[in-house]
Amino acid sequence: MIYSPDSAYIPHLIDDYRTGCYGEDDQCDHIVCGSCGAMICDGDTYYDVNGSIFCHNCGEDADTAIADAVREEYTFEF
Repeated sequence: MIYSPDSAYIPHLIDDYRTGCYGEDDQCDHIVCGSCGAMICDGDTYYDVNGSIFCHNCGEDADTAIADAVREEYTFEF
């Protein structure tokens, strides 16, 4: 389309081109649990263990992942 330089829509087009809808398309309204596949929405609690996401119901899996992540810090050789 051809727009006039005086068009009020031009700043919106430039911003949309630069940021992709004000950066909103980089964000989503939910994340997915890596263990059970449940959707985690705004306001829900979840665990993030080095980038692995666990919902609140998968707490035991998160505990295992946390223990595996820190196990080396407490492992010694005699």
